[in-house]
Amino acid sequence: MDRLRGLFGDEDEAVKAQRDFLRKIATRLQSILVRLVELDGYNESLKAMPPKEQARFCAETIRPALAAVREVVDELEERVDAGLWPIPRYWEMLSGL
Repeated sequence: MDRLRGLFGDEDEAVKAQRDFLRKIATRLQSILVRLVELDGYNESLKAMPPKEQARFCAETIRPALAAVREVVDELEERVDAGLWPIPRYWEMLSGL
């Protein structure tokens, strides 16, 4: 950001827009990391449950948690340049590309 500030000045709209964009990306990445830690904990919980409880727990707890992660990843996928995105995009997996 200091390089941008040097080019455009402190109050330039281009610098503000890029700073806001980077904050949004960082916030979404942090959200994913928090949710992944939560999912790891769920895996530990599953080990102590009988199969019927495991199935219910997966349906009622893990599935919504995975959907929440996917929602954030989908948002990031739309905003990050394809050349910088390290994994196949969702539509690429669906189409087999």
